[in-house]
Amino acid sequence: MGKSTRLALEKLFTTYIHDLPAEELTKIEGSVTYKYIGKHENIHLLGDAIDHIYAIASGLVRCFYLDHDGNDITHMFLREQQFCYGEELIGNLPVYLCYETLTDCIQLFSPECRRTIFRFPTNVQ
Repeated sequence: MGKSTRLALEKLFTTYIHDLPAEELTKIEGSVTYKYIGKHENIHLLGDAIDHIYAIASGLVRCFYLDHDGNDITHMFLREQQFCYGEELIGNLPVYLCYETLTDCIQLFSPECRRTIFRFPTNVQ
């Protein structure tokens, strides 16, 4: 991976994790893959089982849920340098939020992301 990838990963992970050791960042960097996702595609749908964490490398994603009447309600938006995961990962539960791209997106994935996030103290309140 190039220097720009390393800098992007450092920015992404230091936003969420206190004092990430350089060797952890190197593990992540060595296993990163990117996936292009077109505008208005679904990343996850209600009930999907997921066991990994994505980061948004570029683009905008809308997270929403369905209310009791079947209306979709926007929960939040994710943009570049934000992680796309929820509490479902802690207990490997089905997804209760749907994730839809609002623009063309590039999604970053590394199998090391989940292990790293759950091993180190985060900046998330």
